[in-house]
Amino acid sequence: MDLDLILDIDYEAFYEEALGTKIRWRGKEGTTNCPFHDDRDPSFSVNREKGVYYCHACGEKGNAITMAQRMGIDLAEFDNSGNLSKIRQKRSGEKFQDHDREHVYNDEFGNPLHLVGIDGTGNRKSVIQYHRVNGKWRIGKPKRVVPYRLPELIRAVQAGDPVYVVEGEKDADTMHRQGFTATTNPGGAGKWPESDDFNRYFQRAKVIILPDNDEAGRKHAEKIAEILRKWTDDIRIVHLPGLPEKEDVTYWFEKGGTVQELKAIVERSFVQSSPKATNQYVDPEKFFANGKFQPVVLGRVILEQLPAIAHGTEIYTYENGVYQAGGEARLRKKALDLLGDRYLPIYVHQAVEWIRTKLLGEPVQEFNVEDGFINVENGLVNWRTGELLPHTPERYSSIRIPVTYDPSADCPDIEKFFSEIVPPDAVPTLYELFGYCLIPTNRYQKAFLLHGTGANGKSTLLKLLERFVGPQNVSNVPLHRLEKDKFKVALLKDKLVNIFADISHKGLDTSSTFKALTGEDRINAEFKGKDGFDFRPFARLIFSANVPPTSSDVSNGFFRRWIVIPFPNSFEGRQDPRLLERLTTPGNLSGLLNRALHGLRRLEQKNGFTMGPSLQEAHKKYQQEADNISGFLAECCEVGPSLTYPRKELFLRYTEWCQENGMKPTTKKKFNQRLLEEISGLRIVRKYMGPELWNGITFSPKE
Repeated sequence: MDLDLILDIDYEAFYEEALGTKIRWRGKEGTTNCPFHDDRDPSFSVNREKGVYYCHACGEKGNAITMAQRMGIDLAEFDNSGNLSKIRQKRSGEKFQDHDREHVYNDEFGNPLHLVGIDGTGNRKSVIQYHRVNGKWRIGKPKRVVPYRLPELIRAVQAGDPVYVVEGEKDADTMHRQGFTATTNPGGAGKWPESDDFNRYFQRAKVIILPDNDEAGRKHAEKIAEILRKWTDDIRIVHLPGLPEKEDVTYWFEKGGTVQELKAIVERSFVQSSPKATNQYVDPEKFFANGKFQPVVLGRVILEQLPAIAHGTEIYTYENGVYQAGGEARLRKKALDLLGDRYLPIYVHQAVEWIRTKLLGEPVQEFNVEDGFINVENGLVNWRTGELLPHTPERYSSIRIPVTYDPSADCPDIEKFFSEIVPPDAVPTLYELFGYCLIPTNRYQKAFLLHGTGANGKSTLLKLLERFVGPQNVSNVPLHRLEKDKFKVALLKDKLVNIFADISHKGLDTSSTFKALTGEDRINAEFKGKDGFDFRPFARLIFSANVPPTSSDVSNGFFRRWIVIPFPNSFEGRQDPRLLERLTTPGNLSGLLNRALHGLRRLEQKNGFTMGPSLQEAHKKYQQEADNISGFLAECCEVGPSLTYPRKELFLRYTEWCQENGMKPTTKKKFNQRLLEEISGLRIVRKYMGPELWNGITFSPKE
């Protein structure tokens, strides 16, 4: 077509309309994103004097007429001369080529309405749309747009079967070949129509959205869910695990994904709740009838805009993906905002009191249970599969980790730090520990002691752990206070971790609370001035010490609960004051989350922590130091049926050994009782007029 015949085209207005994006003009040249490929850096140039275009990335080029044909726009609307109308009459606009891929959109009766022709892939991908006229395809968008594979969609909805929404016709066809009903919209991500005519087919449908793994795909999925909530309450957004950046469900199946796996992933997903605008305006007069205040009406509107539950006697409200304590104050603030000029304190009190009574009377919901998901900044991570789901108030939890889940993130600074502070065989255990601290359970019944002299990284590791799980999910109670103070025990309620640095080396007189806290049993506690309550603690106990505490409980039930992690290296004079700042960047924390999830999966697979030689030796040493009688026997005694040694002198040797090693000896009575318990066949003998002897042991210090 001869552009010289076109005398007066407004190219600037034409390209703004055709491309649908803002063009940055500099003189006669303009730049914007290319419509023919996924162009994140503007590479598309247009000339508003000549009317020509060129993409510097994918090589697409042409003039206003070819652009109008490809976009289905009537260029005559931008022609001020009238010549273009005459020229276009010479061209019918009929489909003039076959494409690499062609996808036909049919109406509810199976009649073809719309054809999408696609050539090339990636940056070279180009799309032409056609509509149906008198049995022929003509370039241009159709007047009526319908979902892809509409007849199948209608049948699935009527049968109560799920409908999968994917990004692109290729993915919909892939799902069809796998036996699923799937649909999409023309135009790709961000182009889902909002019209009722398009979306009415989803009324009461079971919708499962499978987005591509990129930001555009995630936003596209959220937009679809938002639009379809008008038509159905059963909407799930399912992110496929292990999907590389920018890939889709077709890739997932090509790499070995199965129908059974997809169904299982969907089964584990959450139905999307319908979020209410937290500041949505409601006419205050709605809360009054014949001039009389209606607290129930206001209470219901408050709960629509601010979901709330009762946990014990405390009210929690759902905000930013998590339930938060202190909800009653937020309910009052919401009531005040909704009442506006009709506010009176008594109205707020009556509405909130109705809400409180309603919530406390409802069946108790399990709170902070281990359900296989971890609440992070950008959703709910299935820690077994890596699948990311959106937040939902249907999950009753007050715990969220202040870290963004990014499956591609790494943490080189943290890897280096771990390798410097503990022996190589203890590094996997650290990642398992960090992963274990992400889930609300004490199923492995372990407490952790970081042991070593000063300036060796223990405190920095504990601070890193606190930043990782979030300070709001951490309590800080010393080990000895847990045994003596029931008020302190209450502070562990709904906390993931209890951290205390540099605990005292003084002996533990009792260990019953310690054992209960590291088990999975319920325990009684109370806050000062309030009634006692029972709860099941799941806070992992993690302490550091230069000198480990001794214990009067020297049973296997006490020592088997401890994992001792050695910190053998000193950084005295070489401390980096900005180390913690570097370790806790968002990128490092996201990478640490990936390592922690891997450690958690390994922990479950092995049903226990990795216990390398250095950890075994550290545990053995701690047991000897905490139970100094066992240590004395191991280092200074020999056992045998023919061996003897004076009882009084053996206790004296024991006290001397304790003093030499900085330990507090036990009483003679307890010492003798332990010997009888520990050594099979040990007995007391006495020769005529001689001292009492132990038969079965002798003092024989090892060199």
